[in-house]
Amino acid sequence: MLDDSFWDLDNLSTIPQLYSWMQEGFGAPKSWNAVVDVRGFREHEVNVASDSTDKARLIVSARHEDPNGDFQEIRRSVVVPKDVEIDKVTRHFERGQLQLSAPRKRKHELPKQLTTPQWKLSDDGQQICAKVSLEGFKPEEIHLQQQGRWITLEANRQSTSDSEDGSSNSSKRVIMRSLLPEGIKPSTLQAEFSAAGDLLLKAHTDAEKTSVPRNVQIKPMEVDN
Repeated sequence: MLDDSFWDLDNLSTIPQLYSWMQEGFGAPKSWNAVVDVRGFREHEVNVASDSTDKARLIVSARHEDPNGDFQEIRRSVVVPKDVEIDKVTRHFERGQLQLSAPRKRKHELPKQLTTPQWKLSDDGQQICAKVSLEGFKPEEIHLQQQGRWITLEANRQSTSDSEDGSSNSSKRVIMRSLLPEGIKPSTLQAEFSAAGDLLLKAHTDAEKTSVPRNVQIKPMEVDN
């Protein structure tokens, strides 16, 4: 409950508080902030870059070299939440502290998380397969990346529709990050897109290929007296 003093517009200190309250009331997304300790370095010696192997991380590095040739350097990894617009990160340097800030995406802009696929083993044990439903997407709108046993799937579609009020743009985006089962050969992973809108994933296992089944002898277990 807000008291009467809150609405005293003669007191300008209430304005930021009122704005913050309005943001929360109307559901406006809050910004993301992070602070990295870079004491001992000057602002021009500090660099912020995206991680080439992980889009959800920022790399903060700094290097200082004195006239004698001695140098000091650091490297920090900053995890950025998925709902943050990482391409709009701003930086502010003050008293050895690097302050990072970026706006958060609105809920309707967030990609939909796909369910982890259910892998099935073939009857001969030589192959595993899984199906991911991507109805409404085209093959060229789907990107599948593999690194070891990790696979990252992203599908993004932009469309424009005409109406009486003019044209409007809409987007649909889904993502999935999953770990391939153990006992498979990651280099054999293949993907096919069906006419029904399903992405079919296949990979070979490490199982030995046998042409005919064989009986395995069962020996009695020796028990020590």
